[in-house]
Amino acid sequence: MGRKYLLAVLLMLPVIGCEQGVAPAADFNSPEGAVVVFQNACRAGDFDSAMGCMDFNSAAGAVVDDYNSSNQGRFYPSSVSSFVAQKMEESFRREVSNRHAPAMSGSTSSYPEKESRADGTVVVTELRSHANGGTSVHHYQTCRTYSGWRIAAILD
Repeated sequence: MGRKYLLAVLLMLPVIGCEQGVAPAADFNSPEGAVVVFQNACRAGDFDSAMGCMDFNSAAGAVVDDYNSSNQGRFYPSSVSSFVAQKMEESFRREVSNRHAPAMSGSTSSYPEKESRADGTVVVTELRSHANGGTSVHHYQTCRTYSGWRIAAILD
C-alpha cells in the first residue's frame, strides 16, 4: 500500500494547489525562472507582465559602454542610457506583440543549457516545441538585478 500511495501522491503533485485561471508564481530566483515568467506572460498575451521580466537599463548601459570603448574621442554621457533604454523598450513592445505571442501559442519549452559569461550575465538556451510539431532554439541573455534575475536581451 505504501508504494501505491506514494505513486498517487507523485501523480497528483502537478495538480495540487493549481486552480484554473491562477497565474503561475513569478520566479526571478534563477535565469531560467525569469525566462519562464516571460514566456508564460507572452503565451497569456500579458505584455505588461512580459515587460516586467526585462531589464532595459542594463542592456542600454552595455550598449553605451560598448560604444564609448570602441569610438576613440567621442563619448556619450551615461545619461544617454536612459534614452536608449526607453527606445529599446518601445521597440521591444512592438516586437513582442507582433512576433512572440503568436509564435508561442500552443508551444512548450525546455532549457537544456545555460552559459555563464565573464560580465556576470547568463545566457539561457530554450528549446521550443511548437504545436505543429516543429522545434526552434532561442537564447536569452539574463542579468541579476536588485529584484532578481531579468532578461537583458533576446539574442535571436
